[in-house]
Amino acid sequence: MTVYLPAEQQYIDKLTEIVEENFSNNGFGVAELAKEMGISHSSLHRKLKAIAKQSISQFIRETRLKRARELLQLQAGTVAEIAYGVGFGSTTYFSKCFHDYYGYPPGEVKKQIVSKPDSVENTDHFGIPENHINSIAVLPFDNYTGDESQAFLVFGMHDALISELGQLGAIRVVSKTSVLAYSNSEKTIKEIASELDVEAIIEASVLVVDGRIRVQLKLFSAFPEEQQLWAQTFEVDMSNLLKLYSQVIKKIASEIQLSLSPEQQTQLDEIREVNPDSYKAYLRGKYNIYQQTPDGVKKGLEYLHEAVRIDPAEPLAYAGLALGYLDIAHGPFNAGDAYVKAESAARQAIKIDKNLAEAQLANAALCMYSSWKFHEAEKYYKRAIELNPNLSLAHYHYAWALFLFGRHDEALVEHELAWKCDPFNPMLTAFFGALSSYLGRYEDAIRLANESFNVLKDCPPAYFVLGETYLAMGKEDMAIEAHQKLAKFAPPWSWVLGSTYALTGHRDKAEKILNELESADLNGWNALGLAVLYGALGMYDEAFKWIAYEPHHVWIPWVAAMPMWKPLYADPRHAEFVKGLNLPKN
Repeated sequence: MTVYLPAEQQYIDKLTEIVEENFSNNGFGVAELAKEMGISHSSLHRKLKAIAKQSISQFIRETRLKRARELLQLQAGTVAEIAYGVGFGSTTYFSKCFHDYYGYPPGEVKKQIVSKPDSVENTDHFGIPENHINSIAVLPFDNYTGDESQAFLVFGMHDALISELGQLGAIRVVSKTSVLAYSNSEKTIKEIASELDVEAIIEASVLVVDGRIRVQLKLFSAFPEEQQLWAQTFEVDMSNLLKLYSQVIKKIASEIQLSLSPEQQTQLDEIREVNPDSYKAYLRGKYNIYQQTPDGVKKGLEYLHEAVRIDPAEPLAYAGLALGYLDIAHGPFNAGDAYVKAESAARQAIKIDKNLAEAQLANAALCMYSSWKFHEAEKYYKRAIELNPNLSLAHYHYAWALFLFGRHDEALVEHELAWKCDPFNPMLTAFFGALSSYLGRYEDAIRLANESFNVLKDCPPAYFVLGETYLAMGKEDMAIEAHQKLAKFAPPWSWVLGSTYALTGHRDKAEKILNELESADLNGWNALGLAVLYGALGMYDEAFKWIAYEPHHVWIPWVAAMPMWKPLYADPRHAEFVKGLNLPKN
């Protein structure tokens, strides 16, 4: 495999992009490519020869052949249809070129590559990794369906494969949020692997033909040089998608020389079929919720409810509903009966499948944030992590539970595990900064907050963390500046600025924000803000009144641990509140 310098790779990528955009034009050739690049024929010839040791016509032909092979592997059409689709004017000429380049005729591609989900043969092996692979990332799947309405399917399959792969435990698997940053990326496998701190990368593409799903997967090792290890195409109908994931996991484990435990092998062998319509609704639900917009969340929950109406025995949909409603309870808006709905869905999910990590996580979160059954919460968190050691949200929430329990060293370890699984998740990174700040690691907190900005400009939790950290460091002006930006970019967080004003002697400004908050809609988030603000202003009776507000916000138990509540520590009611939580002993 040719390895180019970064500038050379960018040039080759640009040439490839232009050729691919003109596949439908079989008259597109040397002169047309030179014109598109804005240079003369002779200049392009010299540059391409110097970089790739190819003529222009050879480069165009090989680009067409590579795409043709991908489409043939996916059985996206007949040989003739694909030949014309990538720009060959003659099927005979295409077949000759294909045979000369690959060593076999195009008609034999599917014989070599395609397998059913229950087959373990007919796989392309390209090499053996030089070192044992301990970490991997699954890049966003390419949508070859030709139909944007199928984006939910491609997204859902990508999400599911990451989740299933994460259950292997012996390897670190990067979470979906971080790898989605590489959608349509022009970076090389090696560059992506280096940024994600992984040793291997999986690429995949999805095609739907006659109602059946074809998935082509490729596995690459990234170091010391990029090397393709394996490729295979699977074909399956919607009802057997879970079996496809199982088969893929077995293949990947084999290719990276990872031994499966007897329990894992049994779980992969005993895969259920799904109701196609229910599973489609489930995937649509997950896709819409991930958009993180009010309309997206609403539509996503509607799809998940549809999924359980179609199949009341679908645990994934119930777990999705529970986690979706818990997300609402975490937010700054009216949670309504989100806790009640989350609890109903979580209980049903675990009743149907107690070995579903997401079901264990949902029940852990309910015990943690709603019913305050902290001992039970820890048991659920541990089981979720046991089932899927790469479930970043399980590590994240468990970290904050441990912080509340006073087990600070363990909390840092868990949060770092969450961050390593999802390094480009801005919220998770920012709150890792918050934990670091609360434990006196101020430089780490500032660094992590700034890393969040690199992923999401003006990330609200990052401004929150910076302000809290500067306040703890005695840098009052910098704390106020950070929280002013927080209030500007995320108005529901304005009470944080009010608290900072109060603690730094700007009582008039704090009371102005307090008055605005008192006239706002009443919900758990605003009640939390009122409690913090009244505490910072020394009005403790009002502070404890709002701490007792129901339905409470998920942060309320951390009255026991977060620095924003320090003004209340000397009041006997604070110790009484903490005692009433009945936290696990440190």
